[in-house]
Amino acid sequence: MEQNALGQITQDTFAELYNGYQTEQDSVAEKIIALEEKLSKSERDKENANLFIEAVRKYTVAKELTAQMLHDLIEKIVVHEANGGHKQYREQTIDFHHDTIHME
Repeated sequence: MEQNALGQITQDTFAELYNGYQTEQDSVAEKIIALEEKLSKSERDKENANLFIEAVRKYTVAKELTAQMLHDLIEKIVVHEANGGHKQYREQTIDFHHDTIHME
């Protein structure tokens, strides 16, 4: 900017340099926002994992599965359609989704 004021570079060169600088600043700001969001998600995931581990610790010596255990540990169970028709050996996928706390 000083060189522009002193007339050492042209107005066009100054505008070009300034626009490049502004574009770079905008790009850096966007990257900072993306990294902060990623960090926040990572922190939420870590907290959810810690909370799940705490819940599981209560049941490490359980002898049977109870309704209370399921309510504490399982968010949902997804039962997929069976494949293999009515054959003796059918396959069916069941997904268990653990319960998490979503902190926003």
